Amino acid sequence: MSDKLRKEVISVWMERAKKKYAGLVDGSHPGLHWADSLIYVWIAFEAFTCFKFPDTRSADKRVDLFAKSYNLWFKDRKFSTHFNASVKELMKYEVIDMRHIPDSPLQITDASNLQQVIDVVYRVRCNLFHGGKGFEQKDVDLLHHSFIIFYEILDSILRQESLFV
Repeated sequence: MSDKLRKEVISVWMERAKKKYAGLVDGSHPGLHWADSLIYVWIAFEAFTCFKFPDTRSADKRVDLFAKSYNLWFKDRKFSTHFNASVKELMKYEVIDMRHIPDSPLQITDASNLQQVIDVVYRVRCNLFHGGKGFEQKDVDLLHHSFIIFYEILDSILRQESLFV
């Protein structure tokens, strides 16, 4: 995929996520709304990390490279009160691995550590993509807070790098 096309993919999916972030609820179940929202921003993230780390084929490795590359930026960044509230809420949960051979549960213990934050959001995303997220209130909360956090992080980075306005 060309860099131009990747940039277009980033823009299209972030624009869709932006509408979800703005609260334009589509009338569906809140769980579906937040699941869709997280999927939209994740597609943009995949395009961005493939653009940023073109020699890295593994999604897990791109997530780690992203966290390492932006960790200092993250520590210095001031986010919205909505973001901070979502981090605080997400810190309350141990997020289990719902794959057939699970890894240990993950939890954010240091809100200033991008690796922990991204790992938990990635776990929520993986559970959603692999069929382990339902629409119980806990799942809806995990999807909602993961989306808010992930959207604000990616939106800020993409604006900084002039890839999304």
